[in-house]
Amino acid sequence: MQGPLPSEYLVVVPRRAPPGMRFVLSGSSALFLAVAPWSQAAAVEPLLASAGCAAYILIGGVGGAEAEARPAPPAGPPVYVGRADDAGRRLLRHEVEPPFPGIHTIVVVLGRDAGVLGRDLSEAVEGLLSQRIAGLRRYQVRNRYQIPPLRSSQLTDLRRWLSDLRDLFSAAGLPLLHPQRNGNRRTRRRACREQRGANGHPKVQASGSPETAAARDQSVAGTERAVRTGYRTDIPAGFGTSGNARVYDLSDRELVARAVVEGDWVVIEAGALARRSEVRWNQTCLTAKRRRLVTEGLLRPLRRRPHLLKLRAPIAVSSLVNAARLLRGDNADDRVWQRVR
Repeated sequence: MQGPLPSEYLVVVPRRAPPGMRFVLSGSSALFLAVAPWSQAAAVEPLLASAGCAAYILIGGVGGAEAEARPAPPAGPPVYVGRADDAGRRLLRHEVEPPFPGIHTIVVVLGRDAGVLGRDLSEAVEGLLSQRIAGLRRYQVRNRYQIPPLRSSQLTDLRRWLSDLRDLFSAAGLPLLHPQRNGNRRTRRRACREQRGANGHPKVQASGSPETAAARDQSVAGTERAVRTGYRTDIPAGFGTSGNARVYDLSDRELVARAVVEGDWVVIEAGALARRSEVRWNQTCLTAKRRRLVTEGLLRPLRRRPHLLKLRAPIAVSSLVNAARLLRGDNADDRVWQRVR
């Protein structure tokens, strides 16, 4: 059961705020929340204009045909987690194209100073929230992200912020980071253990691997991975156009490529450049795949730079790691991809 909130947590209604909007602050935290009804998204935008990078959550209601169609465990309210360099503009974009119907609440996680949440840390908060909320099984999380590679000092901040956010959400009346009260005691204990390390402190791990997030994200195309081995060219119509699609760039000297991850699909876009040569310790299965792509004309050498190959059509592969190694011709580190959207 949730205990009383510390006295330093304040709920404040800002001046000229739209109806229902409030800020939730703590004197001991570098973060604060802006909470508002979805109907006021346009009115909230000017108040967030100079806030800098932020993470945000869109919360929907329970029910509807879509919720009823989900299997056990029973469907909870849908939730969408994201981040933005300009949260106000992103909310306006979502207002035009909502990620799901029935959104009723906006929650924006902001730094009390503009420099608190840079791009890396706002992406880390996005990944942390999507993983934790999904792990508690209280909500349907429509998208799940990784925690990017962070410095040790940033990981320390993230661990502290997890505790701060739990209380900030509670002060706002949103049990986003608390287990459900219904269910048996064993279920609640298991959910809590999944959220904490062996020493009882919040467990935060930066995987450093875009592959990890791609493997976990099952929001679009089902529960089986689209490609287990080899590659596919029959990309689904409309792939990459939903709000759940994530875009990654690879730029390594002369190599330039873009990949899109949506659900269980990982697609390398046409125009990607690959090395023609391979290092001698490259995996034999990847070597065979590269040769088959060349034989089928999907990878062709550039006329003016014959040491490079160009991908002539999009292909789906098993993972971002596999995509990197396919293009580079080596056992590439999984951090060579940089998320751009």
